[in-house]
Amino acid sequence: MQTETFHIGIVGFGPKGLYSFERLLAYLNHFKVETQVNIHLFNESSSFVAGWVYHKDQPEYLLMNYPNQFISLQPTSKPSAVCEVLSFSEWLSEKQKESIKELDPKVSSRKTVGAYLSFYFEKFCNCLPNNVSVYKHIASVEDIKQKGDDFKLKTSTNVKLPLLNSIVITTGHTPSIRSKEEFFNAPNNIPFVYPIEKKLSVVNPQSTAILKGIGLTAIDAILGLTEGKNGKFKQKSNNEYSYLKSGNEPKIIYPYSRSGIPIIPRGENALNYEQTSFFLKDFIASQNFKPHSLDFETDVLPIIKQDIVGEFYNTLFQLHNVSYRQYEDFNGLNIRIEKFHKEHPEIEKFEAENLLAPTLALNVASFKNVYEFWTFWCLENEKAKSPYVAAASAWRYLSKEFNLLYSQQKLTKKSKQLFQTKYFGLFNKISYGPPLVNIKKMLALIEANILDFSFSESPTISKNTISNSNQSSIYDWLIDARLPRGFSNSKSVLFNSENSAKLFTTTKFSNTTHELHCTATGHPISKDGEPLKSIVLYGTPTENILFDNDTLSRTHNDTVSGWAKNIANNLSVTTQLISS
Repeated sequence: MQTETFHIGIVGFGPKGLYSFERLLAYLNHFKVETQVNIHLFNESSSFVAGWVYHKDQPEYLLMNYPNQFISLQPTSKPSAVCEVLSFSEWLSEKQKESIKELDPKVSSRKTVGAYLSFYFEKFCNCLPNNVSVYKHIASVEDIKQKGDDFKLKTSTNVKLPLLNSIVITTGHTPSIRSKEEFFNAPNNIPFVYPIEKKLSVVNPQSTAILKGIGLTAIDAILGLTEGKNGKFKQKSNNEYSYLKSGNEPKIIYPYSRSGIPIIPRGENALNYEQTSFFLKDFIASQNFKPHSLDFETDVLPIIKQDIVGEFYNTLFQLHNVSYRQYEDFNGLNIRIEKFHKEHPEIEKFEAENLLAPTLALNVASFKNVYEFWTFWCLENEKAKSPYVAAASAWRYLSKEFNLLYSQQKLTKKSKQLFQTKYFGLFNKISYGPPLVNIKKMLALIEANILDFSFSESPTISKNTISNSNQSSIYDWLIDARLPRGFSNSKSVLFNSENSAKLFTTTKFSNTTHELHCTATGHPISKDGEPLKSIVLYGTPTENILFDNDTLSRTHNDTVSGWAKNIANNLSVTTQLISS
C-alpha cells in the first residue's frame, strides 16, 4: 500500500548494491519525485560498497583480473547520475597524474577499486535530494516476512525497522556453502579465505597446506600464504620473479581441483583481440528453439568449439598473411584449415580440446608439466598477437550469446546443471584468468619448491592425509579456496529461513546447495508461481536463470534499472494524483 513515506531496502551493499542505489537516485531525480523516500542499506560489515573483495585495507598484492578500462561506475543509459561520475581510469588519472591511455590497459589492486567505489558512494550520499534519507545498517538480513504488500525484515542485530515497500537483494557470493571436507570437523580447516589477511593468519610457519581450487581465489590464497607472510618476490631483469622465503610461509602448498587443470593468465595484449568467429551467434539466430530443448554437450558445446577453432585460425591466418572471412559453415573453415596445413606442415594442427582439456600428465612429474603450461601461456600473452590467446579469448565474446540460451531456458534442466557444475568454471579459468604478474609469481613459488601440483587432479582427502594412486602426504591445513555458488540448505541463511522459505521457491543445485527461481527481470517467483514485483534480485542470486553475473558490470544482467524506473514513475504518478 502507498504510505506517506516510501521505504526501500537494499540487502547486500557491495558494487551491485551501489549500482542499485545510484539508479534509484537517478530515477527519483528524473521523475521529480516529492514523496519522502527512506532507503535502508544492509551490509554484513562496515565496508559498504567494497565488501571483502574490494575493501580498502586489504594487501596491495591482491589484484583485479581485468584492466582498468573495463571498470566504471558511469551509467550506460539515461537518466544521468545525480552527480558527475568519472570512469575508474579517469578517476585514477586525476589522483596519480598519469594519462588515461597509460592507465587503461593496466591492472590495479582491488583495494584501489574499493577506494573508487567508496569515493562515489560518499559522493552520492552528499547529493541526496531533501526528500531522500539513507540509513546504513551493519547487519545480516536473516528473514523476510510478507505482510500484505509490504515486507518485514529480521536482522542479526534485531534493529527495529519499518515495513519495507520494496527490496533489492544483491547478496553476492557468501561463505555459507559447506564443502564436504568440513564434515571432518578438523580444527585446521579454513572453509572460506576472505578476508585473506585475517583468515590465513592462523596458518603456522613451515606447515603443509592443501588448497581446494586452482582458480582466482586460489591465487589470492597462495599469495596470502607467501607474500602475506612477509615473503618477497624480486623482479629479475627479464621481467620474471624469484621468491625470497621469510620462514613464516608454509613449507609446502598442494593445490587441487576436480580437473587439476591450472588457470590461464591474461596479459595486457588481450585487449588487442576482437571477435572474428560467429558460429554460435548464427546458430542461435538460425531458429526459434523450444524451452528445455537443447542439450549443452551435444547441441551447444560443438558450436562453441567451432568458434574457439575459428578464433585460433583467423589469427593464425593473419600472422601468415592469409586472407580469411566468416565462413557460412564450419566445413568451409575446415577446408581452408586443411589447405593451410598442407602449405605449412611444420605448424601443429589446433583442436578445441587443446584448450578445453590439455594433456598435462597431471600428478606425474607435476613440477615440469604445470611449470611448462604456465610458462607457455605467459610467453603467448606477451606476443602482440597469438592464435592461442585468441582462442582463449573466445568465451568472453560467446558468453553474451550463450546467456540468451541460458536466460530463455533453452537448455534441458539436466544439461543446464551439467554446464553449471562442469563447464562454467572451466570456461572462466580459460578466459577470465589472473594478470600475468600473478602467474609469474606462481612460477617463482614452484621454483622455490613451495608450490607443488603433485596432487592436483581429484586426490583423495581424509582427515589429515591427501593421496592419489602415486603418493600420499600428511597435511596440517585444509583450505577451501573457491567462491561458492547458490546458498546452503543446511544453514539458516536469508533464503531458507522460516518466513523466507514461504516466500521464495528454489531448485536443488547439489546435495548441499539450492538456487532461487526468478524471472529474467530478477523478480523472485513466489510459492503461488507469481513474480514478486516488489522484490528484485540482482547479481549472484539470479544465477538460476541469468548467466555470468560479473560483479562490476553495469550492463550485464541489469535487473535494477527497470525496478528503479518503475518505483520512481509510480511515486511520481501518485504525487500528481494527490496534487490534482
